Amino acid sequence: MQEQNIPFNKLELLGITHEVFEQLPKEFKNALQSGEMTPVICARKELENGMVVEMPMKLQTVLDERGRQQLMVYPVLNELKNDMQLLGTSFEDLKKGAVLHVDGEYIQRDPDTNCILRVSDKDMEMEKHLKEIEKVLDIELGTNQKNQIRNGKPVELNVGGEQVTVGLDLKDPERFKTLKGDMKDWEYQQKMIFDILHPEYVGVVKTDENRWEFQQIVNNERYPESLKQKPMQAQNASMRR
Repeated sequence: MQEQNIPFNKLELLGITHEVFEQLPKEFKNALQSGEMTPVICARKELENGMVVEMPMKLQTVLDERGRQQLMVYPVLNELKNDMQLLGTSFEDLKKGAVLHVDGEYIQRDPDTNCILRVSDKDMEMEKHLKEIEKVLDIELGTNQKNQIRNGKPVELNVGGEQVTVGLDLKDPERFKTLKGDMKDWEYQQKMIFDILHPEYVGVVKTDENRWEFQQIVNNERYPESLKQKPMQAQNASMRR
């Protein structure tokens, strides 16, 4: 994605003008341009009443069904809530980073923000990706292996005498991840180690409901007029590669 395709009209709603964008770290700009989720950024916006709102969040550019560019906003939440009313161990699995298939969509927790990432069955293009995996790895997946991946479970494979694990990762633009190593290596990567790298995120604005109230897709939306200030820390994630 080229810079001219970045939705600056929507970024400006977050206080990110062309000038501000140019001053952002290369890692952030590259992620936004490639359609990946950005690192956590503390967006700053001055409201009409003069109040300054600072909101830690991740951003991502996506295309909707009509090919129109949208800006996804993933605000940093204090905790993951079971708004979907998941039963049994499903919610605990979600908190640990598992990908779940629920009601015609795949969901996964983003560990940095506690937002739930969602991809519909249609957008996942599961069968297409399964064929691509077979072609790239030069293997033939068995029925059980395909079903395991369809259900959001990683699969351990032997490719040319090496252990390779394949599974879903909604944080990746391709939504699939291939890792050299066995299931233990996969599980290790799912356990994100949080480091507080940006103490300047302390003192952000939160709502009375103790969660961020900002639209999932910024598209001609207005900022909430009633906000309450409360300290909070945003964290970045690091993991072994």
